[in-house]
Amino acid sequence: MPTKYTIEEAKSGRSSCKNTKCKGKIDKDELRIGVHVEVDDHFMSKWYHVECFPKPKKLGASKEEFVEEYLEDETKDKLLQNETSKEVIIRQMEKGVRKSGGDDDDGVAGSSTGPSDYLQNIKTHAAILIEEKEEDNGSSSTSIKPSKKAKRMSKGEKALAEAYLKFASMKNAELQDVLVYNRVKKTGTKEALLIRVVDGYVNGRIGRCLDCQKGKLSITDDGDAIQCKGYFDEEGGYRVSCKSRFPVDAVQRYKPWFIQELTDEEEALMDEQMTVGKESNGEADTSKLPGDLVQAVNNIEWDLSSKQNIKKVTTAMVELCASETSPIDFPSALAKGKMEVGKMILEHKNESASVVLNLIVAKYGLKEKNAKNAKRRTEQVEAAMTVGANAGIVEAFNELAELYFAEKNSNAAISYKKVIEAIKELDFEITEENALGLGMGKTKVDRIGKASAIKIHQFVTTGEIEKLVEKRAQHA
Repeated sequence: MPTKYTIEEAKSGRSSCKNTKCKGKIDKDELRIGVHVEVDDHFMSKWYHVECFPKPKKLGASKEEFVEEYLEDETKDKLLQNETSKEVIIRQMEKGVRKSGGDDDDGVAGSSTGPSDYLQNIKTHAAILIEEKEEDNGSSSTSIKPSKKAKRMSKGEKALAEAYLKFASMKNAELQDVLVYNRVKKTGTKEALLIRVVDGYVNGRIGRCLDCQKGKLSITDDGDAIQCKGYFDEEGGYRVSCKSRFPVDAVQRYKPWFIQELTDEEEALMDEQMTVGKESNGEADTSKLPGDLVQAVNNIEWDLSSKQNIKKVTTAMVELCASETSPIDFPSALAKGKMEVGKMILEHKNESASVVLNLIVAKYGLKEKNAKNAKRRTEQVEAAMTVGANAGIVEAFNELAELYFAEKNSNAAISYKKVIEAIKELDFEITEENALGLGMGKTKVDRIGKASAIKIHQFVTTGEIEKLVEKRAQHA
């Protein structure tokens, strides 16, 4: 009888793992591996946690070969197409059978596996703090020294443990409220909710993706990494895929972390913080505009009574905003910029010239501020890489991938994303001498092909990629 093997997210309920050493429950949306045996005209299915799946010996394949050759990918995000996600799944399969379990003794509900290693470490440190506090309370001495265990805890470990003690007794609904205040997703098990709250309270709210620059990052449910799932481009009407993962301490964070309902001022602060890294700078910042530019704009004869007059007004506005002395980061492709300004003027025919100027600044930003944001993004990308010197190549390939996403050519875009993942893992600096070898011969790197290696070589020798320059011109 034909047998097929699939990996997918559990669709509903809490199905049972069929490994007799586990027999635990598989939560909704948790990854599971299915064994489907054809009987007559239908399939009989058995489901397993990823780590509980007993690889069929009759196939004679290693776990890597099994995942590559036999496992059908039915996950929402096609995880097996991403090398990093695939490696994580293989490592999970190598962990061994889960220990079955329910709620923990301290009242924190765990999944069928018990708490993740991340949360378990926090709980262990919290227990040390509780033990030390009890000893302090039971002693009459005024100079209690920390225990040896407490001394071995780092400042960060102690902060996480204290945060755990603060939030562990909360009910799911209360934890979800805290996450909503900080605009963090509120779905998942109590363990996942608690990890997000504790991490946020200590480290701050997570910024946007360092690679795609627009995706909203979140900590994984096991607390092991920070991940991005991409974003929806509303202007283009398409979804941009991004499966980047970063160390927990290598992403932009924002404080404070809110534990009660926000005031209008606090909401405004969050809005301002989260605009960093976007193409637009959010609200118009006209306070730094030189007075002579503002005066020149206000002196434009604002006559919009005919098409010819509208063209004259548009041309005058663009000439001022795109001049060398202008602080506005106006696009070098003047034709497209002029078209955008013309649209703004038409859509705000009843407004003044200063209102349109504000809209232009809001869309394109100021050169100085954009340069600072770009520098900050580069520093963040460097921090998340094995070798920070390769960050420029990653940024160039990421821009190329986004332009292909804009053309709805997801195959090419995903290929470039794989190149990015490979570059981020390299433990050496890419140079003019070794760049071409990344895509061919004995030095070939997995996920980097010959064509991509040529593009990398172009970047390290000229500072640009010909295809990227070409795509920029097409999208200008």
